[in-house]
Amino acid sequence: MKVNPSVKKICDKCKV
Repeated sequence: MKVNPSVKKICDKCKV
C-alpha cells in the first residue's frame, strides 16, 4: 500500500 509523503513523515515519527 502506498502512503503520502505527509503520512510517511508522520509514520517515521510513529515508527521511532
